[in-house]
Amino acid sequence: MRRILPTVVVAVLVLCVPVACSKSKGSKEAFCSQLKRTPALSDVLSGFGSDDPRTLSGKLDSVTKAFADLERAAPREVRSDASELADLVNAISQVVKANASDPAAIKSKLRTLATSHTGAAKAALDIAGYAKQQCNIDLNPSNAPTSSAPTTAAASSTTTTR
Repeated sequence: MRRILPTVVVAVLVLCVPVACSKSKGSKEAFCSQLKRTPALSDVLSGFGSDDPRTLSGKLDSVTKAFADLERAAPREVRSDASELADLVNAISQVVKANASDPAAIKSKLRTLATSHTGAAKAALDIAGYAKQQCNIDLNPSNAPTSSAPTTAAASSTTTTR
């Protein structure tokens, strides 16, 4: 009996560990494929004011799942970056859901999140660099806010003055 138990434990480990490792091991191909299916968080949050809470909650669940899938698909080179972003997206989703009727609370709590997730900006840049080099996908997060913000401001200023 004493010899059978260790043999069974070793057999289970030998059979199960490779399966578990293969599921948690990402690859460039899996990452690039998942990246194409991962929506931008800003797209989901753009409907914050106009979406009903149930619709917004569904969108947040979807983007949270997509970033978790991206984290699982990430190869070793960018896994920690993908994890950082998935954690941040999950935290943002929780804040927005918990405070859906209080935009001021959301704004305040998002500022707190920004200070506690200091590595997110670097992670986003690292993911964007990897995506461009390895997946031929240009995420360009460093230019997205800069190029759209002045255009929006100029358009609204022009519209307001007329």
